[in-house]
Amino acid sequence: MFRSLHTPAARLSVLFAVAATAMLVVCGLTIYGQDRQQNVSGLSALWQQDFRFWVQILTGMGAFLIAAWIWALKPRNPDVTLFALSGLATMTFTFAYAPLGGVGVVMPAEVLVPLYRVNALGASLFGIVMTVLLLRYPVRLPFHQVLTAAAVVGFGGWTVAALLGPVEGLMIIHTITFLEMLCMITAVIGQYFATRRFPKERAIAIWLGISIIVGSGIFIALVAAPIALGLAPLVDERFAFSSFLLVYIGMAVGLTRYRVFELGEWAFYVLFYVAGAILLITIDIALIFLLSWDARASLGLSLLLVALVYLPTRDVFWRSLFQRKRMQEHELFQSIFDVAFEPDRDNRNLRWGELFNTLFEPLELVMAENADPRPVIRDDGVTLFVPATAAMPAMVLRHPWRGRGLFGPRHLRTAQHLVDIMSRAEEGRRAYDLGVAEERTRIARDMHDNIGAQLMSALHSPALERKDLMIGQTLSDLRDIIRNATRPGLPVEEALADLRAETAERFEPTGITLNWEAQGQPDTALAPDPAHALRSLVREGVSNIIRHSSARSASVHIDYRPDQITVQMTDDGRGLSENSTGTGSGLQSMHDRVRALDGTFEIRDQGTGTSITATFPLSGQVASGIIAGQAAD
Repeated sequence: MFRSLHTPAARLSVLFAVAATAMLVVCGLTIYGQDRQQNVSGLSALWQQDFRFWVQILTGMGAFLIAAWIWALKPRNPDVTLFALSGLATMTFTFAYAPLGGVGVVMPAEVLVPLYRVNALGASLFGIVMTVLLLRYPVRLPFHQVLTAAAVVGFGGWTVAALLGPVEGLMIIHTITFLEMLCMITAVIGQYFATRRFPKERAIAIWLGISIIVGSGIFIALVAAPIALGLAPLVDERFAFSSFLLVYIGMAVGLTRYRVFELGEWAFYVLFYVAGAILLITIDIALIFLLSWDARASLGLSLLLVALVYLPTRDVFWRSLFQRKRMQEHELFQSIFDVAFEPDRDNRNLRWGELFNTLFEPLELVMAENADPRPVIRDDGVTLFVPATAAMPAMVLRHPWRGRGLFGPRHLRTAQHLVDIMSRAEEGRRAYDLGVAEERTRIARDMHDNIGAQLMSALHSPALERKDLMIGQTLSDLRDIIRNATRPGLPVEEALADLRAETAERFEPTGITLNWEAQGQPDTALAPDPAHALRSLVREGVSNIIRHSSARSASVHIDYRPDQITVQMTDDGRGLSENSTGTGSGLQSMHDRVRALDGTFEIRDQGTGTSITATFPLSGQVASGIIAGQAAD
């Protein structure tokens, strides 16, 4: 049998049976004490009980089951055992009081007095156990053993003395529980200072403190403290019992260390909202009872004061506690791109680490092995792992904000965003570096293949006029190389603008007047091969006009469409001789270029001049080896 209790489910089942048995006892006592004059018996007596009766039952049952659940998971943990004992104490004093205030319930003295004593015992035991727990969790306070003995002996002896005395003396229990609450608050304050160097434990201490102060404090402030001062409770104590559920929910979260890195923030959220509600109620009551204000006017002024005074003060306090040093969005993006485009690898790694240092101010930042593809929070918020990205190694950050905080989900999201942005920035940097390398390669190749060959030809040319012409063409080619005039998708208008300027520059020393006309669709683009053919045609035609035509004027008409381009060049010179189109001449070269693109080429002798018309598709490709290696004549 005992071996079967070694599983959490078995332990929880036994404790649930205990709670169910206690529930049956309470229901039985309620039925037993039902006023017989109402002729009510059995379950009907339970149906007549009001909401206050069931609030106590649900509070006691909920507190016990929460504590039992945690104990079933960690039965050997002494802190959890104390928590389970406090849950039993809560169920004891709530269950014992439930029949006493039941509707129509009249208890004989032999039942009434023991119930009062059990209620008092449970209430005092709760305070003793909670005080002892807070003296040792999350850290052991100085002299905790002595203080534990003092709490157990002092409050325990006082409670036993009250239980052994007359039943009227049980009212002293409210004073005992009030003093126990003060001791609990003192222990919470002690935990806050004792955990100042331990962020995880401090987050738990703050959370437990807020949970206990809010949960138990509501009951003490509304019931126990007024009775201890000789006043009437502010609310029915059976309703006030429900506040203890806040204690057990908060304690369960703290003992299991569930999302411990968020506990500190959760605690202050709870504190701020509860404090705002209490402040609103307090101001409202003060205005009504002390100044005899109208209820509506007092509520309106209370809301106004809370909105104008409390909420701004709360925001300032919140920012001072939790809004760590933050970078503006533009600063963050600037820092990321500064890192990404840092040319030196060591400096890039250094600046990447400095960025995280600025954001999180960790006490320790070290390089690590890339063990995970995404940022991860470890050690309950003490450590943040940042994976390797781009050329930067993985990092481990410990103890953020100089050891005064923990990493949380929003910090994890920030780290993930940084890694994603850095990855994209690194891709952009690589594309930039690749583009720079390709551009350098292109310039080097073009200068070697074109400029070098043309300068060598000009160097060995015996004719001075020919030498000057080839040098001029070389300068034009050099301009094209610098402007990358053969890049894919080159707009026709851009290519024609460069050609017109070049043509005018070449005609100017000869005195030939240029008439240039271009028309077509502005969204037309040139592929590398048609772009090369277009420049070669115009340049070769201009060279022929300068060398052979003796013309006074020349016209260039270009019509470009999305699918093809037509170039027509005319002059008013002496026309063509019969053998001008022979093999090896510039005109033959022009003809071959156009045919290689599946275009048409036509030459007409007009008697007083020559007309050349070439039409070729803009998407055509150069036939292998025909144009690429061809030099201008």
